[in-house]
Amino acid sequence: MSQLLAHARYEPAFVALIERRYARYREVQTSILAAGQAQGTIRDDIPADLLADQLSAMGDGWMMMFPFEPERFTPRRVLALIDAAITLISPTPGTHRTSGS
Repeated sequence: MSQLLAHARYEPAFVALIERRYARYREVQTSILAAGQAQGTIRDDIPADLLADQLSAMGDGWMMMFPFEPERFTPRRVLALIDAAITLISPTPGTHRTSGS
C-alpha cells in the first residue's frame, strides 16, 4: 500500500481517487465516533474528527510497519494495541458531558 501511495503523487487521477476514498472513510469513522460520544461510550473532550484522524494515523502506521517488522505484530501484541486504542478513546469515569454543558 505504501508503494501505491508513493506512486500516487505522480498520477493526479489516482491522487483524487485516494483522497475521495480516504475522505469518505474519515467521514464514516467520525460519524461512528460522534455517535459513541453522544451515547457516552467514547470520550467527548476531543472532537470526533480529531479522534478519527488519530485512530487513522495509528492504524496507518501499524499497517505501514507490519511488512517490515512482522515479528512485532504477534496476535497478542495486536490485541494489546487494540486494547490500548480503546483505552485512549474511552471516557474517563465521571467526565461525560451532556449536550449543552
